Amino acid sequence: GNIKKNKKKRKKMKIDLLYTGDIRSFSEKDARKNHFEKFINPLKKNYEVDIFMHTYFHDNITEITNDLDCKICILEKRDDIIVPKDWLECRSLVNGEDKAIVPRLFLQLRKIKLLSNFIDKSYDYLVRIRFDFVFGKKFKGNLNFLLDKIFIPLNMYGNPDPRNGLVDTFAIGNYNNMKHYCNFLLRTYRDWE
Repeated sequence: GNIKKNKKKRKKMKIDLLYTGDIRSFSEKDARKNHFEKFINPLKKNYEVDIFMHTYFHDNITEITNDLDCKICILEKRDDIIVPKDWLECRSLVNGEDKAIVPRLFLQLRKIKLLSNFIDKSYDYLVRIRFDFVFGKKFKGNLNFLLDKIFIPLNMYGNPDPRNGLVDTFAIGNYNNMKHYCNFLLRTYRDWE
């Protein structure tokens, strides 16, 4: 006869997009369109996607948070944030570079850490994205290749020279690995003393 098998619908894996940094060009609809068409919407086909965001107050902030449909949004005034003195004096942070980058590095790592406080183990993957990251190609596929890795693009402008360093505008990995990535601010004092 007609025997119906009770198929369990497979639960979608959860992914959290952590947007941090200055709004910059993301205030323009074309920049947001790039993120939606090339990354967010393709992700939503296979994953349950939440968006957390940390930035500074901006004229278009309401429009941006509405477009992203943020689950969590932290807004601050840049002038209210004080960079700790021991950060300013830590020369090994800059490895011979201009010391002026130290406050920017602190602010960047602080934003990532603040957002990570809201993440729980229900997320399978985390993606850290700066607002000014531009997706060149559409995301096609799944994230299973990230089982025990963090993927960070080699460089931002297509220059294959590894001396240009890693891109600080995008990182993606599983929950456990990205939790370590997000807590980099807490490890800096111990690692560099």
